[in-house]
Amino acid sequence: MKYLVYADLSRADMPTCIGYATSKAPFGPYTYGGVIVDNDHCNPNNWNNHGSIAKFNGQWYVFYHRSTHGCNKMRKACVEPITFNPDGFIPEVEMTSQGAGGPLEATSEI
Repeated sequence: MKYLVYADLSRADMPTCIGYATSKAPFGPYTYGGVIVDNDHCNPNNWNNHGSIAKFNGQWYVFYHRSTHGCNKMRKACVEPITFNPDGFIPEVEMTSQGAGGPLEATSEI
């Protein structure tokens, strides 16, 4: 199965999601698969999202960025682990601050 990952605007008037489509051939046709991660409401009025997926050490991840500091000129690189169901479906993951590691300490400054 071939995957096409892109900035997806299916949930808002702007591309707040990383979405994907699947095909049997590199040049399609492609079928919409769903949303991998949605960063809507991370910083109101300063959304931003571009991304890709990659496998590292046997684990798949979605890499993306979002705005930060309430400013549309500052961006934070983000990563979340993802999984694939046997049928190729990618379940949506929650946008977090912990990224590829375990949960952060509640009292840590990030």
